[in-house]
Amino acid sequence: MANNTLINSDHNFLRILFLDAQIGSGSSDWFETTLMEKATFHLVGIEPTATIQIMGRNDLSQPASTTDGPILITLNSTVQLGVDSSRPRWIKVKKNSAAGAIASTVIMEATR
Repeated sequence: MANNTLINSDHNFLRILFLDAQIGSGSSDWFETTLMEKATFHLVGIEPTATIQIMGRNDLSQPASTTDGPILITLNSTVQLGVDSSRPRWIKVKKNSAAGAIASTVIMEATR
């Protein structure tokens, strides 16, 4: 699958693939998560020195892909699960890696 893929959703649940086997540094686009109550972010695979930043914004329209936002959660090789209940309208996931050889996948599961 590609980054920013809606895996499934219904009126109470939302699952999004933000990063799909990202090698090296890179980021998803902003994804609108309106009415999300609580989100859990799952990280699979990462280099020991790399980090994953979960960012949020409340802009009226979708921010540019090159625009970063406030960091809500930081994931890494020791913290691979994070929960956020701040309810931003837009979420973006960014991987920072100096020498990326390990593919990283980040999935968000949220309730509405």
